[in-house]
Amino acid sequence: MQPAEYKFERFANPRFPIYLSSQSGRETLARLHYHTSAEIIQVVAGRIRLLCGSTHTECGEGDLIFVPSSAVHEVISLTEDAAVRGVIYEPAVMEAADLQLSFSALFTAAQRTQYVVASGQEGWQELCACIDRIHVLYEDVSIAARMQIAACLLQLEARLIQLFGLEENAADNRFLKLQPVLDYLRAHYNEKIQLSQLSSLIHVCDDRLIRLFREVTGETPVAWLTHLRIEACIKLLATTDDTIASIAEQTGFGSDTYMTRVFKQKLGTTPGRYRRK
Repeated sequence: MQPAEYKFERFANPRFPIYLSSQSGRETLARLHYHTSAEIIQVVAGRIRLLCGSTHTECGEGDLIFVPSSAVHEVISLTEDAAVRGVIYEPAVMEAADLQLSFSALFTAAQRTQYVVASGQEGWQELCACIDRIHVLYEDVSIAARMQIAACLLQLEARLIQLFGLEENAADNRFLKLQPVLDYLRAHYNEKIQLSQLSSLIHVCDDRLIRLFREVTGETPVAWLTHLRIEACIKLLATTDDTIASIAEQTGFGSDTYMTRVFKQKLGTTPGRYRRK
């Protein structure tokens, strides 16, 4: 596998950061990369395998995938006719002060899930119509066209928020109470963290923290921390020549033996094989 790296998006108009892409005719439709932009991927034909974060998912013709900003992702063809098209954009395209929300926070903090809308699923037709409309308007540089594109993106994300229950999670008092713990884990995932440290952040006992964590995320604090470390591991494997032992130290796993065992459990391969793939 050729090393991937952070992808610097080169928007034709930096003041209106959005562009379209289409990929077909090769085994790797999008090699391992990440960027601060959000992305909507539509499978135009065939079947693909998507890696997003640390989860692999197979998708077929018509399926839609939302890739949150900074999520490591890769798209591999499973059939010869596999083809995808994407809408890549910065949330700034549609941010409005009146909404008083962070789109990135809605999609990265409230849940850890595959944002896949299968062909024919509730909301799928509406999302496809928005994507088609963006493709029609994209070459029009008028202010009116840009406003319509921003409106389509707002409609897209509003529908995704509804489909995945993100608004309810973000407004849930349980999530608001847990948020300092989630923020701490993301900032300190590469350190040794005791459960009691996390509990003290929100002034609850360890058992209550575990219950609250499960209610909000569906996972334990340890499982969530493991996700963060694996994502960091994938980024370092893709963007550096650091040794496996060094990456294990940098990502909080401590030893390459332990990191390899966890990596294999979650992704079905070892870090070394993943890098050489």
